[in-house]
Amino acid sequence: MQQDGKADAVQAIDNCLRQRLLRSTKVMFFFHRHARHKDKLGRRSLDLSGAISMTADLARHFALPDVIFSNLPETFSSFDFTGSGMLCLEETRVMVKKTLLQWRWALSGGPAQLDGEFVTSTLEDGGYSVVREMGRGGQGIMYLARKTEESSSWFGYLSNCGQSQVRATYCIKFYSKKNANAGGLQEILEEFHRMKEFDNVHVARTFEAFHDQDFVYLVNEPYFGGDFTKLAKRAYDKGVEMRESWWRDIFRQCLEGLEYLHREAQMHCDIKEPNLMIRHDDDFTKPEVVLIDFGLAQNISVKVTGLSGTPGYIPPETWRKQRWQPQGDIFSLGVVFFQLMSARVPRSGLDKVQGIFQEGAKNVQDVGQLTVTCQPPWKLFPTHLRLLTELVSAMLRKDPEQRPRALQALQYGWFFSTSDQELPKDTLGSLISGSAKAFFKGELINELLEQLGRSSLLRPRLGL
Repeated sequence: MQQDGKADAVQAIDNCLRQRLLRSTKVMFFFHRHARHKDKLGRRSLDLSGAISMTADLARHFALPDVIFSNLPETFSSFDFTGSGMLCLEETRVMVKKTLLQWRWALSGGPAQLDGEFVTSTLEDGGYSVVREMGRGGQGIMYLARKTEESSSWFGYLSNCGQSQVRATYCIKFYSKKNANAGGLQEILEEFHRMKEFDNVHVARTFEAFHDQDFVYLVNEPYFGGDFTKLAKRAYDKGVEMRESWWRDIFRQCLEGLEYLHREAQMHCDIKEPNLMIRHDDDFTKPEVVLIDFGLAQNISVKVTGLSGTPGYIPPETWRKQRWQPQGDIFSLGVVFFQLMSARVPRSGLDKVQGIFQEGAKNVQDVGQLTVTCQPPWKLFPTHLRLLTELVSAMLRKDPEQRPRALQALQYGWFFSTSDQELPKDTLGSLISGSAKAFFKGELINELLEQLGRSSLLRPRLGL
């Protein structure tokens, strides 16, 4: 699209977005003109052809370029949050709004408009001091950090002219500029922009982003309960009985976080145990789950090609077509559920454990082939938990259209069951043992960091 055409398109999109009441009215009007079907709940709904006709009418009314809804054949099913095969009025409204916002973002240069928020600063200049490492992935390392901040209080007013010093705690993700996997400033700033818009108890929050000569930093809300690789050990230490009802609450929260993301037209694209964390470390009887790390997230409204994610969790359709869709996140989460219930959470080292689609693979291509063609090792799964088995089996179906959406998964019978059976003792023992090894490996890294010095500049340069 030429520059003049981009400017006209942005103006038309802004006009449509600004007129919320008119847009909502017109969406409803054109929806009812083209909605010739009813879903399972009896609601009038659009099939794909109806959606194409409806958006064409909407585009003509608001003088929007034809390209705005050109990806509809590929993205239509992604906005079908109920799995009915069609879009109801509310799903149509979400589809229109999110598509407009994504095109507005893309045509206006996106993160380039946020340069004022993406300042050049060192950790010290920002007032941060690193405490310890919290986790690491292919893109970067998470550190717990503290920052001295001004706080107004009555006591502070009496003692220090209205200002008191508060040591606030944050989780800072370090992206090394020398790490090719970390992506460029553009990609990291896009992650920052996405996370700033999130507002859900099960999705990570972010506060600011800045960079210096060596690193890009994202400052996030801290979570102290550890990730899912360490979950069983922490719960065991707190004296928690990890029975079926305990896992039910955890798995429900995972799906609720995904359901929120998908309604926000975002796909995580890297769901795995290290990217699922527990908010607090004080009480594991009812742990609060948070989805983190949106470095690979994609917008539903955009057709993005290319293989991304973590092998072993990447869904079959992404291996085949090199494209993500929301049901891919469901598959990845199904892998997590299966691996937790069968004590197959991957870990490296001399006693390494491979994931359910990694066993026997010699390279990444083998992992892809196993994911596409092989069934998970059900002999390791506690299939006596019949309703849970039904849920996980559905989440791991090879055909994405046969998998439940997040909202559908939450309606499975297991979440309404009162069954509270135990996991097999050998499985639970292996899960706790593996979790402890992951925990102590992290503790060893932090002990080495402590011995080498507390400098916030030294820590991330160690490469440990």
